[in-house]
Order: sequence, then C-alpha cells, then structure tokens
Amino acid sequence: MLAAQGWQNKDIAVEVDLDRQQLALWRQRFLEGG
Repeated sequence: MLAAQGWQNKDIAVEVDLDRQQLALWRQRFLEGG
C-alpha cells in the first residue's frame, strides 16, 4: 500500500523494519502473482 502511495523501497523498508533487498523480493512476488 505504501508503494501505491509513491513510497520508495528504501523508505518502506525503514517503515516496516525490513531489509531493502527482502522488501524488493516481496514486491516482485506481489507483482508476479498478486
């Protein structure tokens, strides 16, 4: 939801306390399968 609001991966990662690479992987999986 944060990405849909225009947030960048680095900012989302800080907000949800995740590694930026892990966040990028989750976003990619979401884009592939919803």
